[in-house]
Amino acid sequence: MGVSLTSKLDRIVEENKGSIPSMDRRSGLSLAEFDATYREKRPVILTDACNDWPARKKWTFDFFRHNYKDVAVPANIYTAAANNTTIGALIDRILAHGRNSNVGSEAPYLQDWRFGRVLPGLLEDFEIPKYFADDWLRKNIDAFWGKLWLGADGAQTGFHRDRSFVSVWQAQLVGRKQWYLFPPSCEEGNPSVEAGAMQGLLEPGALIYFPCGWWHRVDTLEASICLSANFLEEKNLCDFTREICLLYMIGWLGQERLQKADQVAWQGYAFQARGRAIDSGINPDDILGQLPTERMPADNPERAMAAILDRWKRKSRIAAAN
Repeated sequence: MGVSLTSKLDRIVEENKGSIPSMDRRSGLSLAEFDATYREKRPVILTDACNDWPARKKWTFDFFRHNYKDVAVPANIYTAAANNTTIGALIDRILAHGRNSNVGSEAPYLQDWRFGRVLPGLLEDFEIPKYFADDWLRKNIDAFWGKLWLGADGAQTGFHRDRSFVSVWQAQLVGRKQWYLFPPSCEEGNPSVEAGAMQGLLEPGALIYFPCGWWHRVDTLEASICLSANFLEEKNLCDFTREICLLYMIGWLGQERLQKADQVAWQGYAFQARGRAIDSGINPDDILGQLPTERMPADNPERAMAAILDRWKRKSRIAAAN
């Protein structure tokens, strides 16, 4: 059995921490320069991107424990230690956690928690940075993939890349995190430091951006509070649409029809993705409602896909023109 990509990337990081190049750190970056140098090209840390947010001073562990201590949250969702708890109980565990006890993925960690529907008042404490305001998802289907992270020192998010061709930004409000990133090309052949690896220290008031497809690992160095979001660059609209259509085709054509079309492999993928999308604030019915009303022939899913993509391409061109 071969060595997994994530294991390869972890080994490279552990053996080369001192020699992995640091990513750019910029302040006062204009939108034009961001577009020319970084957008859809490479990661960057923007050191002053969220210093003026109310959340920068307001969002502390005491603030969350005082105002939202009884709010239910899922902790350590990506590990065997996954459990349901409350914000107050989680913060108590985070602040009591010692650097030398239960380090790694078992450290108390609230990850990827989409807080907007549960705590909508928090949405008033920050504004989307100008670099990411032109988000196709927010503009067209009113979806903001904002996520809250509360983690103890020693908490870790292992190497992965975000799905559905979305780009990422994460703002550090409390504490520090160390980031390690590898470009999408690391999936081909043998990854190495020389093939585009980067690292960067994210400190309070700073924000990291990286384009879709970049593999990343995040090590929490101090008890941390972060805000992140996925967003869709228009360049990636067709790839995003293709994946979303695959995810939801089971719900549109129907399970029986897909079975007859010998597309059984799509079923589990689609069912899982439907749940993930709903958790992300995307209603599948909103997307399906934008598709042609007539059903495509179930015995020709490729034709159905082509029609769907054509519909979305035309919609995106209209949106861009407006």
